[in-house]
Amino acid sequence: MEKILIIDSDPETLSTVQKGWDGSNRYELITASNAKKAVDLLNAHAFSVLVSGLHLPDFDGVELIAYMTRSFPSTHCIALLDYGRTPPHFMDHSDHEAILSYLEKPVNLEKLAAKIDHGIRLRQTGRTQSGMALKHFLPLIYITGKTCRMDARYGRKEKGSLFFFRGGLVDAVLDNKIGDAATTEIIAWDSVKISIAKLPPNMKDEPVQVALMERIGVTWEKEKPETEPIQGCPEPLPSPRPEESSPDPETLAGIETGLKKYAGVLKSVKGYEGLAILSPGGKILATDSAAHTPDLAEFYIEIAALIHQCNQIADRRGFQKCTGFTLHTSKGIIMIIPAVSSTDANFHFVTLMSPEANGFFMRIQIEKLIPRILG
Repeated sequence: MEKILIIDSDPETLSTVQKGWDGSNRYELITASNAKKAVDLLNAHAFSVLVSGLHLPDFDGVELIAYMTRSFPSTHCIALLDYGRTPPHFMDHSDHEAILSYLEKPVNLEKLAAKIDHGIRLRQTGRTQSGMALKHFLPLIYITGKTCRMDARYGRKEKGSLFFFRGGLVDAVLDNKIGDAATTEIIAWDSVKISIAKLPPNMKDEPVQVALMERIGVTWEKEKPETEPIQGCPEPLPSPRPEESSPDPETLAGIETGLKKYAGVLKSVKGYEGLAILSPGGKILATDSAAHTPDLAEFYIEIAALIHQCNQIADRRGFQKCTGFTLHTSKGIIMIIPAVSSTDANFHFVTLMSPEANGFFMRIQIEKLIPRILG
């Protein structure tokens, strides 16, 4: 099981994440409230992803992530930004494959899970082996307004230093180059090992006239949708609906009984509206909300082909098969989770939620109920 380390000085953040993951069999979640404890854990266990707040009681999250570039360069890192801090986006979209990503507080569990899954996929496909690019780290200095000297090593010989005062670039040094000439070369480095130290007292305290974030291609606006229209499939998607017979009466009775017995706990979850169990061909076998039955049936018939194609795409990319499908709309959320019963029969659990529901938390609850309902 993948191990995830989450560190933050805010007990509420840690509690929210811990409760959201309770009972999940997707990851083993370990939390810490200070960087020293995090370093001890990192050296004792193999973690797939590090999630870190930036304000820690001993040394801050910037220094912890810098430590990761030196000691665990292929571990994906997620920086938790304070509320109101828009995550940086790179205009060349290089951050989509970066080993460092950003997430604004308060933590949205679905977005966090998506970033964790993405980081794990990058590692599994070997795309984190080269480590972190310096330009993806630099927004941390700007966001936190850090005053420091940052030393970066590139390869075996190259070593350069950037000097910051309150998040602004003061100067840069690389061999016999200084200022803009040194900056231009250093910020292009990838696979860097970063160290943070105090700004020398003799450094001037006024940043040079370099818009560093603009230089590395950062925008603080939310990503805009593609301007080019998405091309449709060249031919209709094949229907995955097979000819099928209904499950045997004993299996069907067991599913109906299990749903009535266990699904009631979902009614206490905010935003829950209904749950149905469908056969591989889209036939509704049991539901605890009859009013939604027609919508569920029509939805599954129309979306099943997309799930089929999604599995094919994921398999080609080495991501294995889809473990679920969630549709978000302004009127509600629909989640499909595939499951296999003890009789090796494939079923789909379809859940309806209101727009404000916590889909990630709901998924965890459904995953816990599936083995109980199917027996």
